[in-house]
Amino acid sequence: MSFSQLLTAMLMAICCVNACVQPPLPPDYTNEAYIGEWYEIGRIQTPGGAEYQKDCICTKTTITSDYPVWGDAEVTYECRMYTPENTNITSIDGILIAGEVPGNFNQRFPPLLRGVDYNIIWIDQDTAMEYDCRAVQGGEEYCVHFMSRTITIEPAKLQTMVDYAEGLGLNPLGISYLSVQQEGCW
Repeated sequence: MSFSQLLTAMLMAICCVNACVQPPLPPDYTNEAYIGEWYEIGRIQTPGGAEYQKDCICTKTTITSDYPVWGDAEVTYECRMYTPENTNITSIDGILIAGEVPGNFNQRFPPLLRGVDYNIIWIDQDTAMEYDCRAVQGGEEYCVHFMSRTITIEPAKLQTMVDYAEGLGLNPLGISYLSVQQEGCW
């Protein structure tokens, strides 16, 4: 193998290695439990993953699906820029294509073709945690979103959720948790 062939192979390996974690998913996940409105309480997010959410507060996610147990779903993200008083809502719609197991999806934002691996890693009647990731040249872009059916999560429970995500290795870059303002938004 020539030097240029070796260099090309090494660059392709760096570019294409999926550094994303494949976390365990709740064994009792159903779409029915995830359908509805979720308020984002906080997130751990790389800069590339935060592109859409730059300067957003009052972030809300709405999930819809025709499949109560398992299947594709639709997702709408909404937020306000800078202040709760801003009446101009920023919105983006995506699709969740059912993956290999319940709770795993490929999230896409048409017309973009490339998606992200999207996983529900925690869900109960009041809270949910979602981890999405995609490989990029030299590493990965990832997000861990901490969500609630109401605009708050009890601090001890939120810390348990953050600790769980960290314990799964979902934050390899050690990015700080960022709280999302919800008060005064709704």
